[in-house]
Amino acid sequence: MGSLKTHGSKNKQNFNLNGSDLFGALYRYFMLQTLLLVVYL
Repeated sequence: MGSLKTHGSKNKQNFNLNGSDLFGALYRYFMLQTLLLVVYL
């Protein structure tokens, strides 16, 4: 039972990490687009 609980929490942690990485990539992409837009205006 204990090992199953640890395995589940590990999967959840990995999912959260991947989700934050994806969000971070999108955030940097939009920040870059905004910066370029401001520079060209």
